[in-house]
Amino acid sequence: MIISKKRNWELKLVQRDKKKVKTIHIFFITMCFHSFVFGASESLESLLMKRNGSSFPSYESIGVILNAHQNTQMDYTMNFRQSNHHIHIAVSSNATASYLSMDTNFNVLSSTFNVTESSLIEKINYTTRIAQRNELDEVLFTFFKNKKLIKKKGVYYTKNTLDTFSIIPVLQHISSLNAPLIHAEFSVQHMAIRVPVIIEQSTNSSLTPFLSRYTVPEELLGMIDNESGYTVYTLKVTGWQGLIYNHRHYYVFSAESPYYYVGHWGGPDQTNLFSWSLRLNR
Repeated sequence: MIISKKRNWELKLVQRDKKKVKTIHIFFITMCFHSFVFGASESLESLLMKRNGSSFPSYESIGVILNAHQNTQMDYTMNFRQSNHHIHIAVSSNATASYLSMDTNFNVLSSTFNVTESSLIEKINYTTRIAQRNELDEVLFTFFKNKKLIKKKGVYYTKNTLDTFSIIPVLQHISSLNAPLIHAEFSVQHMAIRVPVIIEQSTNSSLTPFLSRYTVPEELLGMIDNESGYTVYTLKVTGWQGLIYNHRHYYVFSAESPYYYVGHWGGPDQTNLFSWSLRLNR
């Protein structure tokens, strides 16, 4: 009995040591890949320094948000406006209303996100999210549910940070630059966290290669090919966070200046929504 217990104890020690070695091995591989990719890429900050946003175009994108699994669609309107050294974006649909303010260096100054759809409120557990940048470059996210404070959390934004809202004007702005591989920090506003990301830039006439992981609505299939081509960005989380969230996000713009917004999608197939622009007002 004593020998049996001793062997069980030794076996547990061996298994524990194997887990430690495996964890260290994964960590080492991740860090090596992280260092290699970052060494071969250009920072978002350096790209933004090459072009000032004072020439960012004002326009309106009118389109649809498609859910292939529920066979539903929802209209949206997205307004881009540049004035008084600021860039403003307002997005509205039947489910949400959002607003973003940035300076012409694409620093996020403030944003709001209001939810009116009951199923979405139940999923995220808040109705309003307000973000405000302070003098320390911390963006403070405040969450409310029916005007009741839920929580507050701050995220430090560097000049290499973009987020789930600012990414659209930022990527549109740098589309005139040759930037095959970009490293940046990505703020997930819904969770108020920041993760490292790699963004690949490419020009394609067909979007089919970027849709292989997804169930695509029939309405979208007839609109995705364009002889003029697209500027496509593929975003991937890196570092140890990329081992947990191993999904891609895709952002599409026109292939010619001023590289208007076309659409985006990403994440797991079951929760993915396709946003697609149908008409531009300039």
